[in-house]
Parts: sequence; C-alpha cells; structure tokens
Amino acid sequence: MPTAAPSNPTVSKAAVVSQKPFFNWDFRASLDLLEYRDMLSMLGTQADKVLINLLSLYAEDFCSSPITAKPLLDCITEKILSSGSPDEIIPLIYLIDSLLKNVRGSFLPLVENDAKNWLPHCYNVLEKRGTDDGDQQPQE
Repeated sequence: MPTAAPSNPTVSKAAVVSQKPFFNWDFRASLDLLEYRDMLSMLGTQADKVLINLLSLYAEDFCSSPITAKPLLDCITEKILSSGSPDEIIPLIYLIDSLLKNVRGSFLPLVENDAKNWLPHCYNVLEKRGTDDGDQQPQE
C-alpha cells in the first residue's frame, strides 16, 4: 500500500521521495519543477539574496543525483538562454554561483559540463551591454 508524504514539516523533499511515493515520481518531479520555475521567475532583475538562498536551499534536496539535479539546472539555463537582458542574466549567474559554492553535490559536474552551452550567451549579452552603454573598448 503506497504511503502519503509525512505531515512533519521538517522532513526534506528528498526524504519524502526516498519513501515509496504516493504519486508517480515523474508527476511529483514535474510539480517540483513548476514550483522551482515559479520561484525562479520571481527573481526577475534583482539579485535578491534571500530569494537566491531560498532557491539554493530548495536545490539541496535534489543535489544528490544528476537525475534530480539536472532538471533544476536546466530551468536556470533555459531562462538564461531565453533572456537578452543583462539585468535578468546576472541574478541567474549569482544563483548558479550559489549552487556551486553552497549546494555542490551533483551540480558541480553538471555545471562544468553544461557551462559551454550558456556561458557564451552570457558573455555576448553582457558585452553588448558594455558597448551599448557607451563604454569604450580597450584599444591595442
């Protein structure tokens, strides 16, 4: 007989997932990703330390396995790649930095392997900002 999630609020999501789930894992993971995307959209253009810490804390429950960590990282990188605004990209880079410094786990190798896909976009957007603001490029 399947068990429901415990009512104890101090139990982590990873502990609940490790039990025989009431719902199908894919369904539960989809709900968690939707919740993470909602929190990610709240980040907007402000590098809100509290929200970045909350998103990092949420990610801790999923860092033990690349299978669970990759979808969360994909949420962040998809948002980076879909943005052309430096004001939106910078808080997302801070979030990835927080994942690498504070959460670690499976995020380290995932970011290491995936950075080549999104880091050039960040550079191009930020470089364009520098030239649009009238900053002069160093002359040789």
